[in-house]
Amino acid sequence: MLHSLRKWLLLWSNFLAAQPDAYYALWNLTLQPTQDTLTAWGWWYRSRVAFFRAVFPQTSQEIEDFPAIASLCEAHLTQLAGTDPFLADIYGQRAIYYGGRQRWWQAAYYAWQSWRHAHRSSPTHPLSQTWKGLWEILFATLPAPYRNWLWIQPETRVQRGLEYLRRQALPPAEAAIEKAFLYFMVARMLELPVESWLDTCQTIHFSQTSPPYLWQFMLALQAWEEGKSYAAESLLLRLTHMPQIRRFPYPYYWLGKLYLYQGRLAEAERSWQAFVVRQVHPFGKVAQYAWRGYIAWLQGNSDEARQLWRLAIALPFSLWEEDGIARELAHQWLRWPPDDTEQRLWAGRWLAQFHRFTLAQDTLAPLLNRSLTPIQRLLLFYTLGRLYHRQDSFSQAKQAYWKALQGYSTPFRSSTQAYAAFYLAQLYEQEARLDSAKQYYTLALRYAEAAHRLGIARKARFALLRLGSSLR
Repeated sequence: MLHSLRKWLLLWSNFLAAQPDAYYALWNLTLQPTQDTLTAWGWWYRSRVAFFRAVFPQTSQEIEDFPAIASLCEAHLTQLAGTDPFLADIYGQRAIYYGGRQRWWQAAYYAWQSWRHAHRSSPTHPLSQTWKGLWEILFATLPAPYRNWLWIQPETRVQRGLEYLRRQALPPAEAAIEKAFLYFMVARMLELPVESWLDTCQTIHFSQTSPPYLWQFMLALQAWEEGKSYAAESLLLRLTHMPQIRRFPYPYYWLGKLYLYQGRLAEAERSWQAFVVRQVHPFGKVAQYAWRGYIAWLQGNSDEARQLWRLAIALPFSLWEEDGIARELAHQWLRWPPDDTEQRLWAGRWLAQFHRFTLAQDTLAPLLNRSLTPIQRLLLFYTLGRLYHRQDSFSQAKQAYWKALQGYSTPFRSSTQAYAAFYLAQLYEQEARLDSAKQYYTLALRYAEAAHRLGIARKARFALLRLGSSLR
């Protein structure tokens, strides 16, 4: 259950109290160490650069170097006055580091230290203010039983934290560009509207300069979510030609997925090969091997497909949900390789993602007359629900999602049923039928926790908080 702590902290420790150019440089992954070792800012920034290098490494040595550097900087900061905000940030960095290495007790200890120093800080310090806002949302969306330890209602924390972050993300607040990025990330994770926010940030922050590298990557993912394949591809390709790709190869990963969805299999293979040779962390490696195996199977290379699926399941456990889903699929495909029915199900979902609705319907239509297994039937109606939902055919979408939710549950089924219940709840909320919305958000949360799908569980939990439901 501490897995969720690490995922949230990965997003939320990277907010500083330094000089504006330093903020931009860090998020742009231009990680140059400072020579300033006489001030609190200098020691803090040295730790921050080491942390970014460990999170976005070019070599495994950069990962191993971080604890010693963080300890050195901590030792110097504790000898100076007024350094609680910097210590709060360094402890947050260490919580992320140990969470990423699945050393949960150390991660929890440093998370607590970060919280403690943030609350000992001056209430006007921008770094301590930011951490307090982040902790409000983090604590409110923890999984059970951790959320039950709170002495303030979770829904109060969520609204207070979000409002704080949004307010601090606009000038003249110090480090506003980082806080704007934070709000963007949190809003996307919690299924909040971001279009107007992006327009505001473009006007205020980026009218005279390009967004930093990681912001541009998030814009590419936003285009992906909106089904804008050309915009997503253009943004991702641009990032692959920048020097920061050596530290952050994920544009190659998402290009591979985009090309797979479009049936450009050779380009997908090349993109994933480029990704895996650059990726130092385990994240994404399982998924790219599993999907490269799927491509090999489609091309008739069954031996290569099985070899790639074995590679996928042999890799160490990864916290990334993309890897968890892909590992399950690789196990399944080694026993039951994807047949025509499964291939149509995947193709229909991918075509709908990028708004090729007619072709998606033509691909799925033959399955309506086939004798399907319970899992195939679930996947068919869930995929039809997404297809109708994206076309704004809400009545048909609700019916399809409802059909996907019928029948027994297994961990694999629960994962898909969690998404079906979540999107059905969204449609009821859109119609202001809040009792039905709460019912299906609750069902989505139950299925997601059963399947250990932290991403959709977090979204369902936040939706219930937003609608005023108690999670206790």
